[in-house]
Amino acid sequence: MILGGEKIMNNTLLIGNGLNQALYTGAKKWDEILSADNDLRQCIDNYTFLYEANLLRMVKRDNSYDDDRYKNEIISRLKPCLNDTNIKTGVESIDKLFQFAKKKNVDNILTTNYDQVIETGLSKFGYNHKNIDDSETIYSMRRKREYSKNDHELCLWKIHGDSEHIKSICLGYDQYCGYLSKIQGYIKGNYSSSKNEAYKVDVKIEEKIKNDKYDHISWVELLFSSNVYMFGFSLDYSEIDLWWLLQRRARMMGQGVKILNKIVFLYNEYDYASDEVINNASDLNEKNSMMRKNKKLEDKIKLLNELGVECRRIEIKNALFSSVFSQIK
Repeated sequence: MILGGEKIMNNTLLIGNGLNQALYTGAKKWDEILSADNDLRQCIDNYTFLYEANLLRMVKRDNSYDDDRYKNEIISRLKPCLNDTNIKTGVESIDKLFQFAKKKNVDNILTTNYDQVIETGLSKFGYNHKNIDDSETIYSMRRKREYSKNDHELCLWKIHGDSEHIKSICLGYDQYCGYLSKIQGYIKGNYSSSKNEAYKVDVKIEEKIKNDKYDHISWVELLFSSNVYMFGFSLDYSEIDLWWLLQRRARMMGQGVKILNKIVFLYNEYDYASDEVINNASDLNEKNSMMRKNKKLEDKIKLLNELGVECRRIEIKNALFSSVFSQIK
């Protein structure tokens, strides 16, 4: 839509595991989900390598290779706390997410989460399930669910797979690299599916941007065609698919492609400890741990700024969704 000579873009949310940690008591962090072995968690600071190390440890233990079995173990650690009995008291409920989404012109939600927390919330809040695309077995270029409520259309993209389709869960370098190849093909206008000719893409993203004409087959386009707000998402360096897209977008801008959307990375007081919190820490190890965590985030923010991503600190306390949506115009 053009208003006053300026294009008005729709908004997209990119949500990670921080959503579950904000809503549920006992929700696990990713290193805890990926590995039950504390020794590996302490020495491997990369989720993808942590997955590979645990998988190979299982192979040695059981004398057999079963990727799906390990993925099922991960889901078994993920799901138990994600139910109504563990919802935190005194925090904003998930229905606030959808109320704000309608008000703030959000029509797409991307999530790296495998669970059904968002789908369940949409159903409880009165959204009707219109359509589903689970036609992919392994990758999730097109994995989406479409919903509507009154005059609000909302599309949920499970960009790293779905626990209901165990092979689709994106874990390990094998799957990430295969997925990245699909993403590269899509961006370069060389993407197709043997299951449906309608999924063929032969137009480069540069042409789509120039003509403001998109095929809406994959979530990948949204990082170029809509304003994207990341929250509850650490953007770990193991997320090579998303880091590749961010650097590709930055290179295109450097080459003169007129990209009008913005990408915003939101972090909060739990991601970055204030000087006051650090100074008040009674335990030296805890203090040093917070300082290392702050330095790691500071370095990531510098890199994101170089890639043309805005980084903003928000205070969430018990009002995650109000704080996030206050950043969306």
